[in-house]
Amino acid sequence: MALLPEWRSKLIIPSLANNLRYQGKVRDVYNIPRHPDWLLQVATNSVSIFDIILGQQMDQKGAVLTAITHFWFQKLCTNIPHHLVASSLNSNLNAVHDIIKQYPDIPLERALVVAKKTPSRYELIFRRHLGGSAFKEYQATCSVAGQPLLPGLPQWAELPKALFTPSTKAHEGHDTNISVPAFFTKTGDTGRRTVALLQYLYEQAYDYARERGILLLDTKFEVSWEDGKIVIIDEIFTPDSSRYMFKTDWLNMLVNGTNAVFKDKQVIRDWGLQTKTPFVDNLQQIDATNKEHVWFVQHKIVVPDNILRQAQKVYLDIFERLPGKQLGDYQYDKMGIKDAPRSCVN
Repeated sequence: MALLPEWRSKLIIPSLANNLRYQGKVRDVYNIPRHPDWLLQVATNSVSIFDIILGQQMDQKGAVLTAITHFWFQKLCTNIPHHLVASSLNSNLNAVHDIIKQYPDIPLERALVVAKKTPSRYELIFRRHLGGSAFKEYQATCSVAGQPLLPGLPQWAELPKALFTPSTKAHEGHDTNISVPAFFTKTGDTGRRTVALLQYLYEQAYDYARERGILLLDTKFEVSWEDGKIVIIDEIFTPDSSRYMFKTDWLNMLVNGTNAVFKDKQVIRDWGLQTKTPFVDNLQQIDATNKEHVWFVQHKIVVPDNILRQAQKVYLDIFERLPGKQLGDYQYDKMGIKDAPRSCVN
């Protein structure tokens, strides 16, 4: 588990403090009294790079992650099982509205009620473009996760269909990549049905985003397989779980050889790669399990405000292009948050 900065304890919801289940890198998760099958997920403004939670927050990040997840589930998953719980008051809203009177200090813009599910032991990664660790494997073997590809593909080349590259989850440190045949050997028919479902879902999201000038280069899913049922859990297609790039930047990169410009927290990663510590030359080299080193990063290294603002702008820009609404308008219109800051009030 990642080492949390002290300020995360100040974000705990007072009325639910005794029901805090755990705190992850970004989300705090609570049990909900009288609803044993529900959990409350609250996205914070935490930023993590290289498995380290930084000491500063990015304004509006939690709200953007919550709204994007809500948007994609509502847009694409009407007939696909997922973990968001609908409100008994209004089926178009989340069940957080069912408990807000009892727990009025819940931050609606960052909170979603979800069904309590047990995650599988796998990270399910899909790629429509050949990059990241997959490209390094391709350069060495002309295959990815045991799947042969055509030779001579450039980095971030578009693939004809979504490429599945699974990994097993690690309790600490980095996940371990496995081949697709090994994944299917371990998971059988359930694994095959899951991959087919998620490939379909990813292709739908990819096409939708592409029509809006955005390429959803790759993405990561989490699922539950309780009782043999496939249920999509956690976040989907957010800038934290996915790699976005504007189509114009992608074309410019391929034609002119410019650097990749990712629309996620890459600007913070780039800063981290240039930031030295007394222990190592950059933050990527930090041992995320070393408490002394992580404490130093969280307390002695400050992410510049302009870097955080750049990342915030990227997250907001990606969100607003997807539903075609500013964040506050979407929160008001689609999430039932009546005090959301709207761009135009009639």
